[in-house]
Amino acid sequence: MTRRFSGLASALALAVLAAACNEEPPSAPTGPPSFGKAPSPFACLFTGNPSLSNAANSYFTTTGDKKSANDLIASMQTGFSASAHAGARNKGFDLLALTGAVSRAGTGSSAAAGGVLTRQALQCMFDIPGADASLFVGWDNPANEQFDFAGALGGLSNGGAFFVRAGTNTDPALGTVDAATGAVVGNLRQDATQPATFLDNISGLAPPSGSTWRSIASNRVLVYGEPVPDGYDWKLIPNTTTFVPNAIVALCPASSTTTGGSSDMIVQQNVGILGYVDGNGVCGTQPPFALKGSLLGNFASVHGMSRVLGNLLTPAPLQASVAVTTVGGTVRGAKGDVFTSKAVPKVELKFTNAFAKNVILSRDRFTITVEVAEPGTNFTVAVGGVQVTLSAANNNGFTQVGQVVNPSATGCTIDGVNVKAAPSLTTESTLLGDGSTHSTVTWTNLCFTKTGAITAIATAKAVGRSGGNGTVTGPKQNVKP
Repeated sequence: MTRRFSGLASALALAVLAAACNEEPPSAPTGPPSFGKAPSPFACLFTGNPSLSNAANSYFTTTGDKKSANDLIASMQTGFSASAHAGARNKGFDLLALTGAVSRAGTGSSAAAGGVLTRQALQCMFDIPGADASLFVGWDNPANEQFDFAGALGGLSNGGAFFVRAGTNTDPALGTVDAATGAVVGNLRQDATQPATFLDNISGLAPPSGSTWRSIASNRVLVYGEPVPDGYDWKLIPNTTTFVPNAIVALCPASSTTTGGSSDMIVQQNVGILGYVDGNGVCGTQPPFALKGSLLGNFASVHGMSRVLGNLLTPAPLQASVAVTTVGGTVRGAKGDVFTSKAVPKVELKFTNAFAKNVILSRDRFTITVEVAEPGTNFTVAVGGVQVTLSAANNNGFTQVGQVVNPSATGCTIDGVNVKAAPSLTTESTLLGDGSTHSTVTWTNLCFTKTGAITAIATAKAVGRSGGNGTVTGPKQNVKP
């Protein structure tokens, strides 16, 4: 069987299955219908009704696709055991990759049938009621947005995304999709009469320049999502997946009501405001949203605001970015997270560690920590990507704060060798183990370069943005020789 490449976006190599007739493949695993008690919602069933084979035959509509799917299912069944779901996992990811390719080709029977197939496959790939239960909290409720596979499999009709990346795919017909460098995207065809070049990228994830999915991902992963009002809900299975270095995440003009202002930044639900980086072309070169945005209200309200489960993020630092017409950035992990955009013209700062004493000597060393947050949130909304600079003021005006490099330095004279000017530091929005978030920067081994009454001052500016401006003044210190 051969596959051709779809023209959804030039940055993507999307494996698409060639169409064939609807004849049932002889290799498909079969089993008698089940008329007894309904199985557990967590059960791995390869044959019968319901079962993985039954779901595959319901979703795939061509002989070639059904045969490919059922060959993979047969291999999954060979590797599976009740105590070793991992034996079916890689072939299962191949099956999910095939499911996503067929959804983008538009040859699957329905998004709902694809959602059933996905659930059946994952139940054979992971020990959902046992060892892997923490990865699937809420699995028993198919309506839970965290596991809304049908929404992700809607393809061009609703802007969903459904891709497998990283690891090693074992189906040669899938090509090198797992090692790909291009973005995975949610698309929406604004006008079905237009050619493929008129597809809108709504949101996307991509490896940074020079990296591949395989090189940055901690494991093979299902990446899926769907649009929500003013943004996109990206999800991963397994939800412990991390990207090192961070993967780029972008919200494209068609996904957001952002004004495209130069102070716009990304907000990640349960994490905070993320820092700016280059979007790396994730959104492509689409025409301005204003020219063809009449469907915004339609697809933005497909599911309403995503009802993601709380505390699905690991305590890992995250970053993101914004451009004038594209909101984009990078993300360490997405565990069922809504990404939206907002203008952040100002930030609020505070010193979080008090100076040890009000009277210090010029040779004394001290630490300064500054926390950055969205104004008016009582420091509950972290702001990453903000560069904080230290200075000091005495009766003669502004002066520098030194950082001791050579421990043998006895004073605080900036010479570039023993004592340097304290460098500017940039915040990251960080989720802590208790579910709280913060964004702080800390300098150690500091000293004041002047004597007398001196006050430390911290100023902030968002990296790559016109906003993120803020300042805070510390307590006055009496610095003696």
